[in-house]
Amino acid sequence: MSVSPTERNQLFSGLETAIGNEAADTLMQLLPFQPADQLVTRADMHAQTLALTAEISELRSGLTGEMGNLRSRLKSDMLHLENRFEQRFTELQVSTQRYVTAGIAANAIAVITALLV
Repeated sequence: MSVSPTERNQLFSGLETAIGNEAADTLMQLLPFQPADQLVTRADMHAQTLALTAEISELRSGLTGEMGNLRSRLKSDMLHLENRFEQRFTELQVSTQRYVTAGIAANAIAVITALLV
C-alpha cells in the first residue's frame, strides 16, 4: 500500500497535535517516504540472511583451512628446530668430551713427567 503525499501530511499534522512540532518533525525524518516497491520485505531479509550465512560459512571454511596450514607449518618448523638443537647439542657433547680427554691426557703427561724427574 502506497502512502500519498497528502496522507503523509495528514500524519504529520496528527503527530504535531499529539506530540508537538519538534517531535513530529524528528519522527517524520526517521520515517522517510519510500514507495512501496522500494520497501524491504521479509523475503528480501530472508534471502539476504541466507546469502550472509553462506558467505560466513565460506569464510569459516577458508579460515579453518588457513589455520590447518599454519598448524602444519608450525609443527614442521618446530620439528626442524628440535632436530637442529639435537644436532648442535651432540656436536657440543663431542667437543666437550674431546676437551675433557685432552685435559686428562695433559694431566697424565704432567704427572708422569713429574714422577720421572
